[in-house]
Amino acid sequence: NNAVTFNGAAATVLSATPTELTVVVPASPTAGSVVVGVAGSFSAPRAYSLSPFDLGANADFVRLSGDGRLAFYVQQYGVGLYGQFVRDRVTGLVELVKDAGAYTVTPDGRFGAWHDSAPNLIKGDPSSGGATDAFLHDRALGATIAVGVDVHGRQLNSYLAQDPVVSDDGRFVVYLQGGPVSSTYLWDRQVNRAVPLVVDALGQPKTTGINPWISGDGRYVFLATEVALVSSDTNGFEDVYRYEVATGTWTIVSVTAGGGQGNQFSRAPRSSTDGRYVLFLSWASNLVPGDTNGSANDIFLKDMQTGTLVRVNVADDGAQADGSTRLYDLSRDGRYVVFSSHATNLVAATDTNGANPDVFVRDTQAATTTLISLDGTGTQPTQSLQPVISADGHYVGFVGYNGASRRGYLVPVPR
Repeated sequence: NNAVTFNGAAATVLSATPTELTVVVPASPTAGSVVVGVAGSFSAPRAYSLSPFDLGANADFVRLSGDGRLAFYVQQYGVGLYGQFVRDRVTGLVELVKDAGAYTVTPDGRFGAWHDSAPNLIKGDPSSGGATDAFLHDRALGATIAVGVDVHGRQLNSYLAQDPVVSDDGRFVVYLQGGPVSSTYLWDRQVNRAVPLVVDALGQPKTTGINPWISGDGRYVFLATEVALVSSDTNGFEDVYRYEVATGTWTIVSVTAGGGQGNQFSRAPRSSTDGRYVLFLSWASNLVPGDTNGSANDIFLKDMQTGTLVRVNVADDGAQADGSTRLYDLSRDGRYVVFSSHATNLVAATDTNGANPDVFVRDTQAATTTLISLDGTGTQPTQSLQPVISADGHYVGFVGYNGASRRGYLVPVPR
């Protein structure tokens, strides 16, 4: 019957659909979690955060579960001690997962991947001399294994391993492995083998860029490299590519809708679960018409089915950003993009902290951009960084910096 209560009092319903209610609540809701009850044939009321959910001091956001209920983050909890924590937004319970650094997790929160140089994370870790390994942790089983065994069964631990990302089922981990060259490797948990994806005629790994990615379904790997993996790539710059795991086929991503090459480098891809939508950072000025913001980099969203390419870090009216974009994330359906930007003109009326970075959400279907990095009082931190978004696009996490202090926040995405 669309009846909604807020802290026990009736709330005004503006609109209702089979899947969503839009409700007016008091202008200054209680900070933290409040109970919103929806009467009718629904499950029991649950606690949701209507204002920023504060994770506390020195919290660095890493990832959110698919529905935004679980917040995974790294936090210092003692002198020289850093741990991976998970906090349940509904129950408030906090779990220490591992004494280790930043990591990525699957939408269900079961699997996490990270890199670390500690030699005691697993029994028999062959790392020595400060070498960094990639690891996969299964929260359901409480088990951690080292990622990175080559086709001969040897641990690839001689050099730095970094930027691991795990597929949704925990089978594949893609990561950057150091060595004579830094190259992207794909590890398959079923056979416990890692193979380089970009190789020369002799099968030796070739250089690829930082921050590789794997689609949630494990079908595609995305990476950046200066190596021309298709014959049409002649620009000599680092470009973003898609690799199909089953066939070994390469497709260039960072090109115009008509297939034209970029005039500068592109890197750091993210994708939707099915690999259809690819988000990447580029310094090229010719990927879309009207890109005249000079040295400011931009983020672009590519539809691999239609070839359409759009610039994401723009204002509601399409005005281009007057500052650079730093970090970003993509909802699993490819609709919502969250990003940190130095731009001052994306939401000019409410962006009042100058050229300091803020966190914005772009709805690519509605073509709207919203400033979302507000603390519990509705004000902007001095700087806001490390944005992440839940798979369903409903929640955003970020870290707010004020001087030497920092706090992690979780906020709902306006709809």
